[in-house]
Amino acid sequence: VGTQSPPGGQTRLNTMRHKDAVVLEREPQNKYDPNAVAVYSADRVMLGYIPARDVPIIAACLDADRTVWASIDMRQPHLHILFSLPGNDPTKAPTSPVDDW
Repeated sequence: VGTQSPPGGQTRLNTMRHKDAVVLEREPQNKYDPNAVAVYSADRVMLGYIPARDVPIIAACLDADRTVWASIDMRQPHLHILFSLPGNDPTKAPTSPVDDW
């Protein structure tokens, strides 16, 4: 799965702050990886993709219409996604990092 930000994605990332919310969206029609999970800013600018090794659990939740709370972790040397899976308290900030992407 691609690791570089698409056009406009890096510009948008440069304006985001730690723990800004992001939207995770499945892309079953993706010609490179039908399991792809895209990451968008809250204002729908595409930021990139979740690495393939991290997709299975997130994709399973998204496919089952279960909420996955996600935000970015700008404290890391590489962009991380913080997420909470169903069953976690959604009023608390996501705390589980997805690997670098």
